[in-house]
Amino acid sequence: MDARSLAACVGRNHQIVNRLHGGRVRGGFQSLRGQSEAGVALGLNYAHLTALVILPQALAFVIPGIVNNFIDLFMNKRSFQSLARPISSGQ
Repeated sequence: MDARSLAACVGRNHQIVNRLHGGRVRGGFQSLRGQSEAGVALGLNYAHLTALVILPQALAFVIPGIVNNFIDLFMNKRSFQSLARPISSGQ
């Protein structure tokens, strides 16, 4: 494996992780259907509704997936480093 293919592999992994991360965040916010209506029924304005109702619940859904992505990224980084060692030593 040469340096160009390794760089392409790392770049592609970065794109995949970003797409997964964005999908998890979007899914976390979409899973809260009905919560904004409940906050409005309690008389909360948009800022209070977002800060007190939407964000805490969305973060509870999103954080486990984000942590999982970072663990996966770390594991992939270790495998990429093991591939890069023979390249850097000239073998």
